[in-house]
Amino acid sequence: MKLNRLKGNFLLSSPCGDELGGVFSGSVVYVFRDDSDGVEGFVINKPVSNGVDVLKSVLGSAESSNPNNERLYLGGPISQARLGVLFCKEGCIQVSYLRKTIERVFHSEQRYGAKFILGVSSWDRDQLYSEIASNYWHVVPGCKDILFSANDSEIKSFSHDILGFQSGFVSNFCGSS
Repeated sequence: MKLNRLKGNFLLSSPCGDELGGVFSGSVVYVFRDDSDGVEGFVINKPVSNGVDVLKSVLGSAESSNPNNERLYLGGPISQARLGVLFCKEGCIQVSYLRKTIERVFHSEQRYGAKFILGVSSWDRDQLYSEIASNYWHVVPGCKDILFSANDSEIKSFSHDILGFQSGFVSNFCGSS
């Protein structure tokens, strides 16, 4: 199996995956790592309700307010106390857990397009590929415009548009094909 096959793509929860509930119900996950040790990604469409307060208490007040609000997301069920940042630098998508990098992004113009993340989504490679084969996830090509969209409630529908279908027409049938 080719490594990095999913890196840079989105995983859209299917109706089958949504039935499982939890953080993955209705989620869009951006995959930033796919190697022999496993697959990691961030849920990118589940903002934390008190995100502005959390970021300010951890990183201090920003020099100027962010018109799109500070964007803090529940990235996944693992290490939910761990803060990371997803941002674009010189046209490349970057992920960092380094406090120095997080602070630099937060206190710069880069934060207007960045997503600050609590937690991570992580799978054993075989586990995730089995979930995909069982129709719990749809794999969609990654797109920076969608990834950093200010309209979180429409991220999943934008991703469905890339696939060329409407979520109401997605099958509820689960299991390997």
